[in-house]
Amino acid sequence: MISPRRLATLGALLFLAANEARAQVVERPVPFDNAGQVLVMTPYIAQRAALSAPWWPVSGDFTEARLYTVNDSTFVLTVGRRSGVVERYNLTAADRDAIRAIVSRLPVDVITARNDARNAFIKNQTILGLLAYGPAFAGAIADNGAGRTAGYLVVAGGTFFAASEISRRTFISRAQSDLGFNMGHNGALAGWATMYVFNASDRAQAAGAFVGGLTGTALGLTSARNMTEADAVGTAFGSDIGALIGWGTAEAIRGKETCTPIPPNR
Repeated sequence: MISPRRLATLGALLFLAANEARAQVVERPVPFDNAGQVLVMTPYIAQRAALSAPWWPVSGDFTEARLYTVNDSTFVLTVGRRSGVVERYNLTAADRDAIRAIVSRLPVDVITARNDARNAFIKNQTILGLLAYGPAFAGAIADNGAGRTAGYLVVAGGTFFAASEISRRTFISRAQSDLGFNMGHNGALAGWATMYVFNASDRAQAAGAFVGGLTGTALGLTSARNMTEADAVGTAFGSDIGALIGWGTAEAIRGKETCTPIPPNR
């Protein structure tokens, strides 16, 4: 028989093991370079750095990679694929140091290429805020000049800060920035045209443009998540063609309604 002391020891060990298994594991993001600028490894940066095995375990095409640590001695590399799959690789401290040394020697323009997409996203969304979101929101909420001015200033100014916060919290690729801008203004046009065809009021048409613009931007950002810049250009061209077809259809429908003769009263 097992002695009571051994049973107590075994029970204590099992209890500790169960608590350790249930303990929450917190992974802290760490940069790929010494300056702390590269928190997201893009295919462009990886190619310019010529990252390869054995310290870089990733092969094939990927969308982005991030590095995390639990205790500064073990590291986890997460890699996103175009299919949506996320792969995880365990790295040693020596692997991390080798990657960091190579990435830190890259020219400044290679590192800033990733930041250019973020800046482009903020710029594009600010333009949409000034020319699409702001005017549409102002026209949707008020009929007087004071109300429209206030609505315009709130949305036009808020768009810049919202875009800055989104790009700070989420990785934005150049493809996402470009397609989000393209589908944003095309979505605003589509929303306005839909309300226009149904003979909606001016405020309803403005509301349609506002909702359509936001929806188009969201679709563009989501659709371009796994796209290359060439893919985004092709999709944007299709979006432009669709917008032109929709505009022509709306004008044809309204023109036909306007030209339809009214039968005389008998």
